[in-house]
Amino acid sequence: MRSLLPRRGRRTGRPLVLFLLLVTLGLVLPTATASTSAAAAALIDPGQVTANYQNFKGPPIPGWSGPVSGTTACPAGQRMTGIGAGGYVRSLTPTATFSGARMTGQVASPLDLVQVVTLCAPSGQFGDVKTLDVRDHRTEDKSSQYIQTTGRCPDGYFAFGGGAAFEDSSGTVRPADWVVGNGPSVDGSSWQFTAMVPEFGLTLRLRTQCAPRTGKELLVQEFTDEVTGAWKNVSSYAHCPAGYTPIAGGFSVADKYGQQSLPTPGFLIAGNLRWSTGGPLTVDNGLRSWYSSVQIAPEHRLMVRAQCLSA
Repeated sequence: MRSLLPRRGRRTGRPLVLFLLLVTLGLVLPTATASTSAAAAALIDPGQVTANYQNFKGPPIPGWSGPVSGTTACPAGQRMTGIGAGGYVRSLTPTATFSGARMTGQVASPLDLVQVVTLCAPSGQFGDVKTLDVRDHRTEDKSSQYIQTTGRCPDGYFAFGGGAAFEDSSGTVRPADWVVGNGPSVDGSSWQFTAMVPEFGLTLRLRTQCAPRTGKELLVQEFTDEVTGAWKNVSSYAHCPAGYTPIAGGFSVADKYGQQSLPTPGFLIAGNLRWSTGGPLTVDNGLRSWYSSVQIAPEHRLMVRAQCLSA
């Protein structure tokens, strides 16, 4: 299935290439568990990463609008390296086995849809990959407040293919309100998710993968100008250099100083995700890229990051 995303578009960001040799930040994390594949294997070959697209719609009832949800899966014998989605996306997270993705979203009509892209590679290339499963219980006594959760990889590793969702006590996903960040951290060592807690009694669960640094990975970040006046739909690409492929990526809504926005209860809305997607088929100005589009409030800007890998 072809992507609905145009392969070329106007470049709205300013490039800021961040090599992944920065000092890992000391972060206090919620409870997390980590696992490692049993046997070492070849590293992920970006030339074998494929983009698999799937569309999700509501029932074909005239005038219908409401929530949609679904699960994607990589082809047999493959595992995901990254996930993206377009439409009104309210949660996007890897499945427990990292073989696909779970999505919740919203559609405005029977013709509207949410499109999910799952980037996949042969499972045998994940032998040195660790996984993190973070459960943040700070959300249980909060509602209509923003919260950020971080899954930090061990020293010498970079994060890719992550995501998060709010879950109730039965493990059922509850759609997030106002997602303002879902992607790799500025130094690539962590995966971060920031959103408004939709209701009381929920746990924010974040999953991500961690691969050893080999010098072939490169985190690229681009950002837009600050929004002024009124709310705007803002979009930008993070362009991998020639010879690199984005195996994962994400976005964050930043304040005018370039820091992740985490509004206080006095200012509850900073932005809302519409698109965050990329991979080998997302090409802008001849470069493989990660693309994001977000509704953003004044005095904020969009930051897009791509985790790029060379052969």
